[in-house]
Amino acid sequence: MSIIYVVSDYGRLVKNGDVLQLRKGDDLLKTIFPFKTEQLVIIGRIEITSAAINLLMRHQIDTVFLHRNGKFNGKFAFASAPIRFRCDQRSVG
Repeated sequence: MSIIYVVSDYGRLVKNGDVLQLRKGDDLLKTIFPFKTEQLVIIGRIEITSAAINLLMRHQIDTVFLHRNGKFNGKFAFASAPIRFRCDQRSVG
């Protein structure tokens, strides 16, 4: 598994089949294989389609968003252990 860094002030991350592609207009800049990726670090202004986000979630790829100056903007993180959801414990009646 590898960490992929995407550094760009343009482009769009899209899902195409079972891979992610970084595109600028009609040009293909990079292909990312989710099954080989542990973490994705996006630096700069890159659009991500909802289908690409769904693919990242399905493969549980932690995704970090940084401003082009390196400032932390946010992160998608996935738990390594199963999460148990609490049942509603309000009393009935």
